[in-house]
Amino acid sequence: MMDWSSIAEEVLRKREHEEVIVDKQLVPHPTQTTFFKRSLGIPRGQIADYRMKLKDGRSLHIVEFKDHYRIHWDIHDPEENPLGHLLTDSPKWLSSIILAGALIPAGLLAIGKAVLNLINSSTLENLIKAQRALFMKNLI
Repeated sequence: MMDWSSIAEEVLRKREHEEVIVDKQLVPHPTQTTFFKRSLGIPRGQIADYRMKLKDGRSLHIVEFKDHYRIHWDIHDPEENPLGHLLTDSPKWLSSIILAGALIPAGLLAIGKAVLNLINSSTLENLIKAQRALFMKNLI
């Protein structure tokens, strides 16, 4: 059986984000160690994500799948430097956040404009006039 220390050494010799794939049967589960914590990751069909903070600000990232782990290191640990992590390690998430930030106000603005158009429309005015006429007719 392999140990996580030797895998970490191998991963850290690679470039950032370059994955090492390890069969799950060859290593203990990350929760059986004291240095990996449950984490979040970009959804890609995994069971779970785990991270280990490194002293220099990087982090080892384990992505657990049904029969294997994919391990890489990130330049910034998301817990220590979330903005740095988004900028360098998860730019797809950052672009999604920016897009959502732009779309939500735009969507709310479009809804507001539609409501104002409805209020100012002659159809609504005609409806109100018809209701008033009906009300007045019932009073007389």
